[in-house]
Amino acid sequence: MREIADTALAYVGTPFVHQGRSKHGLDCVGLLVQVARDLGFEAHDFTAYSLRPSSAQLMRLIGRSCDRVEGDPEVGDILVFQYIGPGWPQHAAIKTMRGMVHSYRGGPNKVVEVSFDDAWKDRLHSVWRYRRN
Repeated sequence: MREIADTALAYVGTPFVHQGRSKHGLDCVGLLVQVARDLGFEAHDFTAYSLRPSSAQLMRLIGRSCDRVEGDPEVGDILVFQYIGPGWPQHAAIKTMRGMVHSYRGGPNKVVEVSFDDAWKDRLHSVWRYRRN
């Protein structure tokens, strides 16, 4: 949904802050939580995680507020990525018209919009959609 993507894009430029939950700083989970809160969606949250969150914790958090969807991601969907190998999701982003928006520590250290290119598609673990209240 375009409203979700536009809300996420409003955070572009926000600094990366581990466990951040405000316009002053966000991590990838914080971005998901803040967008949900901004739009009045159910927003379960937790902040007891390391810089590389537990796959089980991440999936539990997303599953409490979102529904898993099959097929190609649509604008506004949550993209969950695996980093250390198949079956180990540890990062999330929101699909936009031009790509995806995420908070990333490993380079820009801020919320950015990037292309949802083949390198990201190869790491895609699952696609989720915010649950409406």
